[in-house]
Amino acid sequence: MDILLNETTHDALFINGATPVTSSVSDGLKQRLKMKLLTFKGEWFLDVNYGTPYFQEIFGKGRSRGTVDIVLREVISADEDVVDIVAFESKLTSDRVYSLNFAVLGRDGTTIEIRELEVGI
Repeated sequence: MDILLNETTHDALFINGATPVTSSVSDGLKQRLKMKLLTFKGEWFLDVNYGTPYFQEIFGKGRSRGTVDIVLREVISADEDVVDIVAFESKLTSDRVYSLNFAVLGRDGTTIEIRELEVGI
């Protein structure tokens, strides 16, 4: 169980002084995947290996959408609760905004979908 986060702001939720937690493995997985994809590797001082290697492998001149796809697929697949990536669609606009939609099969048998995750590369 993880602390429940607001889906829009990604801040911890507090309801009447209580801190709710995720209610299922799939809720926790969805939240963990989003947070890992939105965190730059090296950004979190308690674990500099946590996050997505944006500066190390994604940002830079000449990075193709295919290269970014491979890196992000590896980040997604690395989660212990991800059994398989069942859908993966990305777009790269002319102004270098990378948009990602994907779905994974969780170890509890549910399919988790994350849509419109955007990163400027």
